[in-house]
Amino acid sequence: MEADRGCYMCQINTSIMKKQVGCVDVHVPPDILDEETSSDITVQESENATLVCRATGHPLPRILWRREDGEALLLKKGLREVTKVDTFSGEILSLMKLDRRQMGAYLCIASNDVPPAVSKRITLNVNFAPIIKVPNQLLGAPLGTDVQLECYVEAFPNTINYWVKNRGEMLLDGRKHVIDETRNSYKVHLKLTIKAFSKVDLGTYMCVSTNSLGHADGNVRLYGQLQHDRQGHRRLRRSWPSLPPNQGRRCESLRRRRQVTSESNLGSRDPPSSRVRLGGEEKPPPVHPTKIRTPISPSSAVELNTTSALANYATEAGFEATSPRPLGDTANEISLTTIAPLQSMMEESVLDQSSTMHDVSNEISGVSSGARRGSSCRVLATLLVPFLAMLVHVVR
Repeated sequence: MEADRGCYMCQINTSIMKKQVGCVDVHVPPDILDEETSSDITVQESENATLVCRATGHPLPRILWRREDGEALLLKKGLREVTKVDTFSGEILSLMKLDRRQMGAYLCIASNDVPPAVSKRITLNVNFAPIIKVPNQLLGAPLGTDVQLECYVEAFPNTINYWVKNRGEMLLDGRKHVIDETRNSYKVHLKLTIKAFSKVDLGTYMCVSTNSLGHADGNVRLYGQLQHDRQGHRRLRRSWPSLPPNQGRRCESLRRRRQVTSESNLGSRDPPSSRVRLGGEEKPPPVHPTKIRTPISPSSAVELNTTSALANYATEAGFEATSPRPLGDTANEISLTTIAPLQSMMEESVLDQSSTMHDVSNEISGVSSGARRGSSCRVLATLLVPFLAMLVHVVR
């Protein structure tokens, strides 16, 4: 017994007294004092907590703290400095700025090399409002299959969890909807399985979690994928031409561009009724000098306009430079219905030619070389105008 600890003396009474002293030490295994040791404690998140463990025994027991689940202890020193340790030695364990990760069961172990060692379990609870995490907020599945929706909830104290469809109808566990809930400490895994997914099941599903500290919810939007639509797309791809879509679009664009160009060229020409028949042959319509669209220099434009106009006039009158024909024969071949339009056209062309050359000469007045070319062309036109007028008079 512990009361037997002490020193003992053996004495012999003779003429000379003899004695022997011996000491006895009684080792006592450790024992935790419940009155002086912390019990289960509950605090709010971000608050401080202190755990105390006291024990007796001989020799004096050593106190060691660790978590029951084997996780590391989070010891905070300051606002951001966090230290992770497997065990902590001491009677007092101070936890600063608690968060949900520190919630759990702590073991206070007392030992003094005298078996058996003793321990006490102290549960630390951290209260906080629910938080919901949804891994897939948009989920698609083929019709006719089973679909599983998931939500992860973190909260303490324990929450009431349920599922709601389209923010109105609460879903109950049954043959159509299977609800499963797995709880681990402050974490809860919610699963909703929809059997034989159909068009009626399309919509938005919401997992709701609530406790005494707050309320949270998470949404999952569920849409269907038609299996026959997929097969239809495959059939469409098989029946589609082998030409790549990009190349097909290019060919179609090129064909339309050519069609528009041909239509614009046909529209720019004079109608067949305006063609002049000279000597039994159909001659092309005259090209007006102002209709030339080719980007050229101003000086070259004067020469090109003058040359093309003269060539058109000569062609309409039936003259050829290589083999000139008598005026009398020409006059006989030109009908009376042709002379009047030809005269009007030539007079109008002469006026337009004079106006065009006047505008061009004004535009190129600042360029010396262009001015010289423009003046020479004007002289040539001035000399040819009386000749053309005489030609009209002879035809008449």
